[in-house]
Amino acid sequence: MISIRPLATKDFPQVVTFAIEGMHFDRYFQNPLALRAFGYYFVEHEYANATQALGAYEDGRLVGVLFASETAAPKPHATWPRRLLVASYQRLMHVFAGQGTPAYDAANADMLAAFTAKKAADGEISLLATDPMLQGRGIGSQLLAAFARTAKGKRYFLYTDSDCVYQFYDHRGFIREQTRQIELTLGAKQFPLTCMLYSQIF
Repeated sequence: MISIRPLATKDFPQVVTFAIEGMHFDRYFQNPLALRAFGYYFVEHEYANATQALGAYEDGRLVGVLFASETAAPKPHATWPRRLLVASYQRLMHVFAGQGTPAYDAANADMLAAFTAKKAADGEISLLATDPMLQGRGIGSQLLAAFARTAKGKRYFLYTDSDCVYQFYDHRGFIREQTRQIELTLGAKQFPLTCMLYSQIF
């Protein structure tokens, strides 16, 4: 049986693994150190900005995670040591990734500006990831259901892209609000990517 409860920080290594595998970060980073560092940067950054961090547990083992940030709510995890850690990871990423990731960030910022010009958003779902070995068990849906009980009547948006399982959101009533085509440049390689912004009122 799966239970949903606040994420324990001791489970961060597993969250990083879920993010790396679920979002296919290994497509961009061949160096194992760079891959793991980027995974930790991503997870620590999103956790620092989260107002909710939910874990799905089965027999005490983490099997899924959801981070969300409500715009008007305080960020309890945004301590100065964590922000310092995120900044350190960010500097390391510039060494490995060069100027590649700003194209992704710029596309997301452009989509958000176009979206919020038409609709108001109460917050963002910044991470939804599950154990890749347990896909099809409904873990992501259970995390969303638990989150929905605290976000009733509020509109949340999320970013995803063509390297992720974006169809999950199509099948669960999310609206694809915006798309952008980019080329992500990492080192000497270029990766075409479709960036997407979805939203839903819970």
